[in-house]
Amino acid sequence: MIQNHVGRQYCLSREMRSFVVEEMDRLFFACRYEGSNEGFVIEKDAFHRQVQRGRIVAGPVDTALAI
Repeated sequence: MIQNHVGRQYCLSREMRSFVVEEMDRLFFACRYEGSNEGFVIEKDAFHRQVQRGRIVAGPVDTALAI
């Protein structure tokens, strides 16, 4: 089942910076880092695979747990 990722907050499992997913077009998501003008573009299918593999995780990272 494909979830609606648009507008939700995620982070890469190897990073502490969270990003928000935005709809770019029918094939791509635009991901913008919180509090920054930096971001990246990713294919929707690739995004879904990365979520399933645990490389992209939902919600902001708790910095207390990262210490």
